Amino acid sequence: MHSKISARNVLLSTDWPRRITLLILALALGSTLQAQTVTSTVAGVVKDTSGAVIPGAAVVLTNASTGISQRTTTDGRGRYSFPSVLVGTYSLQLSKQGFQTYTL
Repeated sequence: MHSKISARNVLLSTDWPRRITLLILALALGSTLQAQTVTSTVAGVVKDTSGAVIPGAAVVLTNASTGISQRTTTDGRGRYSFPSVLVGTYSLQLSKQGFQTYTL
């Protein structure tokens, strides 16, 4: 008597090295993804009501959940940037002597 070999049995028996490799890659990638932190950049330009840029303005970014603040000053073109900001809800405060403080 001859036993029948189905296409499914052949696929399972000859495909096991590939399946093990895929499993190892999936496990390695899964542990790597869990270790990553999601961040973004908050950036902008500070201008007055006439549209003129405001260099030297103080900019404070505060995390609403933790209360932790980051500070920077606008450059000569009125630009500011906070790189690597964790995901969350923030307030942004802009101030400079001679101007009204503005909070978003």
